[in-house]
Amino acid sequence: MAQDLSIIYASAHKAPEPFLRKIREQLDLAVGDCPIIETHTTPEKSSITNYYKDLIEVAKDCATPYIAFAEDDTLYPDEHFNQRPSNMETFAYNMTRWNLYTWSDPFYSLRQRMILATLIAPREKFIEVMEKRLENPDESKMVEPGRGGELSENFETYNPVVVFTHPDAFGYMEGKKQASKIRALSIPYWGSAEGVMNDIYKSA
Repeated sequence: MAQDLSIIYASAHKAPEPFLRKIREQLDLAVGDCPIIETHTTPEKSSITNYYKDLIEVAKDCATPYIAFAEDDTLYPDEHFNQRPSNMETFAYNMTRWNLYTWSDPFYSLRQRMILATLIAPREKFIEVMEKRLENPDESKMVEPGRGGELSENFETYNPVVVFTHPDAFGYMEGKKQASKIRALSIPYWGSAEGVMNDIYKSA
């Protein structure tokens, strides 16, 4: 794969630091030779608006035509970072995404919706769209690019992305983190929910 993709790793440091280190280590294994640029904030300064402001600034520092976002509560298979949007005007989201809930007996829940953690985007288009959105910032309307009238498309990978869902995550209090009715105890690539929870979250 040509080196046309940069990874923007974002952390709000809302989860335990040992867990975040394990997530970051797994990301290194998944991205291959793609450069990783990091942005960090503290929980007290964390907001959707500030989050996107930081991402825009980091995106401006990237030298590649495409960017992918990696969040600090998400596990990625290497297959995910081989995907690209079909054109330079379109935002592409991976729909092969399972949630793993940290407060219950371990199980996976299929959540097929567009979230920033699964976005691969044309870099310049991302900057253009989000800068325009931030001209009149409104936390309630600060949706992912592609959900505000822009072009978007979905793709699927054989191996899934896994998002650890924890009570401090954005959107938790609004009820966006409810489990779907499609659930599994084990999924391809990652294996059992109990094993992943023990290896990545509980042992941290």
